[in-house]
Amino acid sequence: VALVTGAAVGLGHAMALGLAGAGADVAVSDINVEGVQATSREIEQLGRRSIAVSCDNAKRDDIMALYAEVDRAFGRIDILINNVGAGARYRPEELPVEEWERVIRISLTGTFISAGQAGKRMIAQGTGGSIINIGSTCGMSGMGRGNLPHGAAKAAVNQMTRDLAVEWGPHRIRVNSIQPAQIATEAW
Repeated sequence: VALVTGAAVGLGHAMALGLAGAGADVAVSDINVEGVQATSREIEQLGRRSIAVSCDNAKRDDIMALYAEVDRAFGRIDILINNVGAGARYRPEELPVEEWERVIRISLTGTFISAGQAGKRMIAQGTGGSIINIGSTCGMSGMGRGNLPHGAAKAAVNQMTRDLAVEWGPHRIRVNSIQPAQIATEAW
């Protein structure tokens, strides 16, 4: 059983379908309700079970409700792809603190809460698992072009990934991060 956040379009959509094609039942979430429902239908057309859940990664209650739905529908989780991210395109000297906080809340705090919920379940299951946090090349080097909050959040996701891998390795939970560059998706 896999969960892919931010699965309505782009990378999340492709990864959800890839997991289904490899034999996983897949829960998908996004704030784009129509898009995530369409992804869920495509997964079912591949012969796998799926649920679509509306979830705003900036809201802890939404994330908790998402995991309650995964528990109800599947009773377990083996794979999490933390794909949700946000950006705010401002030069550093013009960046409103509210935009900084919004990006950190969605891209870092939401990713942490989701990983924590998946990790708790995987530890309790005793069968290990895999958590994949989608980072960015912006989190590894300065990109400029008004990407400061995105880069800072993704750099923190990289470090969080390393720490979770060390903490949860003894439970046979792999925690990795993928660092894509810019990809021509609907969001970009």
